[in-house]
Amino acid sequence: MFKGCLNCLNFRCIFKTDREQQKASQALEYFIVQVNNIHLNQLQQQAPEQQSEKAESSPPNELK
Repeated sequence: MFKGCLNCLNFRCIFKTDREQQKASQALEYFIVQVNNIHLNQLQQQAPEQQSEKAESSPPNELK
């Protein structure tokens, strides 16, 4: 999923083995997925609130 992003970072100079690099890449990918899930949940919780606010504040469309 994020391999393109992770490959552009040069982990070779930080980690001594491919296994260390793989574990770091997986940890970073897991972290990004978790942050994205939290953000998505926040947006989904806000969406119904915003829709109800728009319905309350918008005047009825009587002239057509």
